Amino acid sequence: MEFNDIILEKFSQRETIVSKLMVMGYSNNQIAKNMKLSLCTIKNALALIYQKLEAKNKAHACFILGQNIQK
Repeated sequence: MEFNDIILEKFSQRETIVSKLMVMGYSNNQIAKNMKLSLCTIKNALALIYQKLEAKNKAHACFILGQNIQK
C-alpha cells in the first residue's frame, strides 16, 4: 500500500508508517508494539496525522487516507 505523493509530502516517515498500520486496522497498542514505541508516542503521532489531514477522528482519517491510496 502506497499513499499519493500529496500525503507523503505532509507526513514524516514515522507518521507514514503509523498511517499505513492504522488503515490496515491495527489498534494503537498493536501499532506501538509493532513499531517498538510507547503508546504515548503513537498517540502523539496520530494527533499530528489527524491535524495534518484535518480529520475529526481515526475513522475520518482512515477514510481520507483510503481516498489517497495509489492503485
